[in-house]
Amino acid sequence: MKLEFKEARKKVWSVDLNLDMSYENIVKEFEAEDWIFREKKDTGRRDYVQNIKSPVLKQIYDYAVSDQAKIDLINNFYTFKGIEHLYGGLSADEMFTRTKLRGRFHKCMKGYELGPHLDHRLHVGTMIFYFTNGDIPEWSTYYYTTEDKKDQYRMPTGLGKGTCHINDHDTWHYACNFFEEPRYNLIIGLFL
Repeated sequence: MKLEFKEARKKVWSVDLNLDMSYENIVKEFEAEDWIFREKKDTGRRDYVQNIKSPVLKQIYDYAVSDQAKIDLINNFYTFKGIEHLYGGLSADEMFTRTKLRGRFHKCMKGYELGPHLDHRLHVGTMIFYFTNGDIPEWSTYYYTTEDKKDQYRMPTGLGKGTCHINDHDTWHYACNFFEEPRYNLIIGLFL
């Protein structure tokens, strides 16, 4: 696995884990996990895994929260000129020593919808990896520059593909599952 970033818009990038497995195999791994109810939104719900059983999923998770992934994410964030002003002038090295990566696998059922929101201020940024069979708009994350959904940008989905963003006043995002099958993803946060 190796993270690859590509700028999508200011403070938002597509990201790819470069997984070497089939959609069918990863879904079997997800289906064998013990899912815990987390929250209900609208007509859907979102569950999470507390203790990862699958060695395959554990390997993906461990890489996504590894020091190397953290270095790659922070270095990517520091390609945005102005990040120093958002976090008190911290250098990339200081950001590395003062932050932690945390994450969870989620399963969002049909009807789950998390309206436009910003992450809390201790949340420097987020990576979201999807485990989908191709690009499915009904499973995407949508970005806006304002709460009232101005300047919409949809991030493509795919197997191990996803998005990352710096948490700021103009990185509003919205997530949903309006597809028949569960949406599996891994959400990783970089926290101060």
